[in-house]
Amino acid sequence: MRTAQGDTITARVVVSGMGGLNRSAYPKIPGLERFQGRAFHSSEWDHSFDLRGKRVAIIGTGASAVQIVPRIAPLVEQLHVFQRTAHWILPKLDWEFRPWERTLFRCLPGYMRIFRNVIYWQQEMIGLAYLRYPACAKLLEQWGRNHIVKSVPDPVLREKLTPNFVIGCKRTLLSNDYLSTFCRPNVLGCHRSRLS
Repeated sequence: MRTAQGDTITARVVVSGMGGLNRSAYPKIPGLERFQGRAFHSSEWDHSFDLRGKRVAIIGTGASAVQIVPRIAPLVEQLHVFQRTAHWILPKLDWEFRPWERTLFRCLPGYMRIFRNVIYWQQEMIGLAYLRYPACAKLLEQWGRNHIVKSVPDPVLREKLTPNFVIGCKRTLLSNDYLSTFCRPNVLGCHRSRLS
């Protein structure tokens, strides 16, 4: 493989991390061409642009926004979030491995394989719940509702962040801090958007 700089890279494995939707899509906003501020797509993020103290708008509440909104909210003066529909967001079961767990992974390769298989089958079971077992999907939906209640005390805001469709109809997102970000005084959302 040759890079844009002309370097040659030889590898035994190449992993594509560009995602399934790698073509930027911009909403049709009347007057966007007259906007004087800086605008860019999340897939073309301008890391040189300093967001500190700025009034920022995020259009969309999908997987990218779930990652971006909690990171930039502490930096900006105001953050407006525009959503067409709320997404089901489940807690991200993420933790730091304790020293004894790291020792087990290092000393018992079979333990690491078992651990990885448990994660794999958990995700497969969620897919099966969506497709074949509606009662299990209802449990996931209740878990999502509980996550919203725990993260957002304001009932009006909570209603705006609660999906009006069955879990599994759209991509279910994972985050521990996205929903609670809307409780910050400088985050002004979720504005309902009819943008396409």
